[in-house]
Amino acid sequence: MRILVVEDDVSINRLIVESLKINNFEVVSVSNGTDAITTLQSTLLDLVIIDLMLPDMNGMDILSHIDMNNLPVIIVSAIIGSENISKGLQLGADDYLTKPFDVIELQSRVSALLRRVKGKAEIYQYETISVDITAHEVFKEGIPIPLTSKEFELLVLLIQNRNMTLKRSFLYEQIWGDDLSYESRTLDLHIQRLRKKLDLKNNILSVYKLGYKLV
Repeated sequence: MRILVVEDDVSINRLIVESLKINNFEVVSVSNGTDAITTLQSTLLDLVIIDLMLPDMNGMDILSHIDMNNLPVIIVSAIIGSENISKGLQLGADDYLTKPFDVIELQSRVSALLRRVKGKAEIYQYETISVDITAHEVFKEGIPIPLTSKEFELLVLLIQNRNMTLKRSFLYEQIWGDDLSYESRTLDLHIQRLRKKLDLKNNILSVYKLGYKLV
């Protein structure tokens, strides 16, 4: 499980990161909104812990980017009051923890939220295409479309990062690891098959010298 921590206070950031690592989570840590958005666009994540008072933007502004990736979110903030908590939850956060907080409580909330999310059937919808992550099935207009495991993983990545350009290197690393060169034609062939099988010729776009994006 990989968790993104967005916190500009160095000591609190370190405290959260270390407490998560103790519980065997992989952690990506940033201290501002710009780096948070970049990470959301380039990294597969399972949960986000975010502060609201960041040096370059309000944490609330980042929630729309998080929501696009269908990620569970815990806000950790010194901003208290039912109005702020309600706003954060309405914008897509799943939980709100006020500072100062107990590390054990944070760990418990992270574990509980991940269990709750894992227990739900995870389904992505893109136009007339439904992708059932749990069952590993894809439907277009209700008709099952058989995909190979790599085609399925590629489709999920594209949908999770809709309207974002995914670099060839990122796609190779996420789907094939270090087994293939970024210059091979394997990715392009998989893209071609996805376009054909799901009639996505005009939806999966090639971005010159960079990679692909789903629009």
